[in-house]
Amino acid sequence: MLEVSGINKRFGGVAALSEVSFSCNRDEMIGLIGPNGAGKSTLVNVLSGFLCADSGSLAVNGRVVARCDPIAAVRAGIARTFQTSRLFGDMTVRQNVEVAHSRCMELRPAEGVGVDPEILIDECGLTALSGLPAATLAYGNQRLLEIARSMALAPAFLLLDEPAAGLNDAETALLARRIIAIREQHGCGIVVIDHDLSFINTLCERLVVMDHGRVIASGPPETIWSDPRVIEVYVGQTPPTETQQATIQ
Repeated sequence: MLEVSGINKRFGGVAALSEVSFSCNRDEMIGLIGPNGAGKSTLVNVLSGFLCADSGSLAVNGRVVARCDPIAAVRAGIARTFQTSRLFGDMTVRQNVEVAHSRCMELRPAEGVGVDPEILIDECGLTALSGLPAATLAYGNQRLLEIARSMALAPAFLLLDEPAAGLNDAETALLARRIIAIREQHGCGIVVIDHDLSFINTLCERLVVMDHGRVIASGPPETIWSDPRVIEVYVGQTPPTETQQATIQ
C-alpha cells in the first residue's frame, strides 16, 4: 500500500499542500483531480522525491520512504511521468526504455525485479517505432513511451502527471486502454492526474479531490460527483456522461 500522511509544503507564504493524506492499494487506480493550482503536481513531485515536504510522511508497504530523494522513491517502488516530456530525444525508443531498465537493475539488484524492455515497448504499441529517435515520435506516442520507460523501473506504484494533456479524443482513448492493460498485466497501483474528467472517470475506481492544497473529498466517482464541495470546485463543469465514457472504453 502507498500511504500519504499529513504532507505539508509551503513556498514562502503560500501553502501549496496542507495536511494531505490518502492511500492507494496495489490493485487500485486513483484519480487525483482538482482545479489548476490545487497542488496536484506539487504532491506528485513530493511523492517522487523531486520536492521536499516540510512535514508529513510517505510509506510503501509500511516502510517510510526518505524525503527529497528520487532514488529512494525508485528503490521503494515508485515511478512517475511528467507533465512536460522528459524523454531522451536523441535516443531511440528502445534505448529510452533500456536505460530505465538498467537503472532499475542497478538500484534494486537483490529483488530480481525488472521487465524486459521489448515487452514494455510492445505493450505500449511502439514495437514498429522502437528504432526511431524519441524526439521524432508523434506526441501521443511520446506519452506512451514515457509510460513504458517508467514501467521499466518495475514500480509498485506509478504516478501519471497529466498523461492525456494535449491528446485528441482518439489518442486519449488509446492511452486509456494501454493504461488499463498495463495495470492488469503488471499489478501496480496507479495515481493519475488529469483535467479530462471522462478519461479519469473511466480509468479510476476512486477519486481524490484537491483544492487550495487540501484534500476536500475522496471516494468512488458516483459519490464524488454528487458532493457539494466538488460541485463548487468545478463550477461550470459537469461530470462525464455515459456517452463520453463509452468513447474511451
